[in-house]
Amino acid sequence: MGLSLREAQGLIRLDRALTDHPLAFRMYAGGRLGQRAAWLVVRVAHLGLNNTERAWVRFAMTHTLRALEAAVERTLRLRQADYPSWKKSGNRPPASARYGELLRPCSFFREDRPGAGGGLVSIRLVFSAEEQTTYGRTVAALRELYGQGRPEWWCLAVMARHFLDVYADPESGEAARRTLSRRVIERDNYTCAAPECLQRGGLEADHIRLRSAGGPDTMQNLTTLCAAHHRYIKHVLGTLQLSGTAPDDLTIRMGGGSSGQACGIYRSERLVHPAVGEEELDEDAW
Repeated sequence: MGLSLREAQGLIRLDRALTDHPLAFRMYAGGRLGQRAAWLVVRVAHLGLNNTERAWVRFAMTHTLRALEAAVERTLRLRQADYPSWKKSGNRPPASARYGELLRPCSFFREDRPGAGGGLVSIRLVFSAEEQTTYGRTVAALRELYGQGRPEWWCLAVMARHFLDVYADPESGEAARRTLSRRVIERDNYTCAAPECLQRGGLEADHIRLRSAGGPDTMQNLTTLCAAHHRYIKHVLGTLQLSGTAPDDLTIRMGGGSSGQACGIYRSERLVHPAVGEEELDEDAW
């Protein structure tokens, strides 16, 4: 069948793991879930308190593969580091969190603390009275612009990014472009932004708005793509199109063009076209 022994054994293990997940198995067998997505659902769905398989399968069908991976990693770490919060959430996937928001909390959980509950890493900031006033006004201004629900750590991250953008050592020419590319790839967690790609090697920083169309060399106008998606899928086939700003307001259009391939549109890691409704989970995937 053209499979290596290792690939065949992997498929057999996945089939066995899916025996306890009938919905995930039906979607996988019908081609709605890829192999990697099915493995991720299996990792987390069996931990549910009230059968969360349906919620995770729907999340897998309506989000990019890297958003699914980040959500699963966050859930598993939350269960280990902060069990009460995990139990309160019901082990359900986040309703609308974007990839950057999913990824950042993953780095805050500690796994090496003794005890069943674990804990979170905490950072203490010491300010003078004047600095405290300035800090409070800055946080309030950011929340007024981007939403009152923004956590304090997110506001701190925005301040730190602005500080680095303004006060970093000036560079010029090719060295500056290489530094900017490294920062973009690091921001995107060394993962290709294409919806069904988890490539972590051969990565390149690609302009969302092309330089030939006046696109600037800024963090917001650059995202990470693997060489295959950047050089071939985007520039040769023309079936990958980017718009918006990175990392949290990026729209990716996959497919279409002269090949007649079905077009899928992902906005902020979520599939918006074609829309997937709850009733599709009850249909025969075959």
